[in-house]
Amino acid sequence: MGEAQVTGGPAKEQNRAIAVSTSEFHEFGCPCCGGIFGRSPISGGDTMLWECADFGTSALIVADGLSRSSIGVGGGANSEAYYPEVVDHPRRGQPVDREKLIADREAGIERGELTRLKSALDLGYGVETMPHIEAHHRSKSQELPIVSAQVEGSPVEVTWFAQNYHFYFMGVKLQNEVPATLLSPLAGILESDPALSGHVNTEVAPPIPNFQKSYHNNEPLTRFGIDCGGRGFLASTAIRYLAEISKVDAGQVLDLCLNKTRYGRMERIDGNAIEFEELLKALQLEYSEASYNANIIGFPEEVFESIAIDRFDTERGGSSVRIKLHDGFPLPVLAVPGEIYVKVEDTGLEPHIPKDSGERGSSQSKSKIITPEIPVSVLRYSDQFSRVAAQVQEGIPYPINAAYQRVWPSAREFTFNTPNVLDAALTAFYFAKVVGPLLRDSKRMAAEA
Repeated sequence: MGEAQVTGGPAKEQNRAIAVSTSEFHEFGCPCCGGIFGRSPISGGDTMLWECADFGTSALIVADGLSRSSIGVGGGANSEAYYPEVVDHPRRGQPVDREKLIADREAGIERGELTRLKSALDLGYGVETMPHIEAHHRSKSQELPIVSAQVEGSPVEVTWFAQNYHFYFMGVKLQNEVPATLLSPLAGILESDPALSGHVNTEVAPPIPNFQKSYHNNEPLTRFGIDCGGRGFLASTAIRYLAEISKVDAGQVLDLCLNKTRYGRMERIDGNAIEFEELLKALQLEYSEASYNANIIGFPEEVFESIAIDRFDTERGGSSVRIKLHDGFPLPVLAVPGEIYVKVEDTGLEPHIPKDSGERGSSQSKSKIITPEIPVSVLRYSDQFSRVAAQVQEGIPYPINAAYQRVWPSAREFTFNTPNVLDAALTAFYFAKVVGPLLRDSKRMAAEA
């Protein structure tokens, strides 16, 4: 094995190795700092190698009654391993208070976790929150808090919020019913069934059993649970979206899509039948023009350069939303379901994509890529892109989208395909009224921290 050393720490000791008895280790803790938290990567023959969690120092812990470590240290092509003799514990006479150390560590973990949960809630509500601890759960041998939060004037109450180092689970209660049909931009997190875990409470926050069924039946929702994945940012997204969509007259929107179409009453939403401009007005979306397409305005201009709805996407079918972000605002993780499309030149595949030569017979013809956009999912995961994405994440206060593990980090233009014009309008609503303000606010909060 490689050489074990006791280095750093309060005493700044640097020895080749140190071996202490098990009883003294239990009484006085880490030979360097007196800590009791760490791990043992190697053990054998009544000896274990100890690595301190607080300072990264290491030592050999030998069973009582033995005078020498049974694990050799050093050794290699030009040297022989040696087996350290057991010595008096360097901190002899300074017994550790295990109960206090454990209590202090758990209190520190709880403070850190409360800060993490509160940050997600603050971002979601757009104001500082005062979370209330509802309960605790245990994950990775740690006692973690479960909180609730409510902000005066907000139509959204968070009844349950916690994470277990794998995923966040959030329960919400709405002041007014919202049809599931208007929650399509959150389908990416509403469709998943949360795993059984100590931080999931299906009584306080019952998950939606079948979101697609609820969506097509216009099921009214007031109380439900959400698996927000491994990012608190998606919980912030859900809070902000639910607050914004609660301001919309849901009955008016559904009337336009199902009862007051160009062809009268419809059994299902048809993008060809909806009075498009009336729909945008009902969603309180500002726009500069709206016929077959619509350029949305009124979004945070420091975040987005443009948001546009393509009512009839002739390439992919259905409808689409195209967004362009400014530099400094890479695409974040999103709750929006479905495929993300990017420009070919943002993938590194441009040299391999066939091109035509432009208009035949033209002296000023220009080559044009036949397929201008491709789905991110068909691109191979790249270690190169992944490493660059990690660099892009530095200095960005929100989690960037996994698409950057497959496309160039400079990519800022994306297209989202939806099955109908209502979902497209709601997706534009999601970007203009939720994602844009969240990215702006996350940068502001990071600057103020």
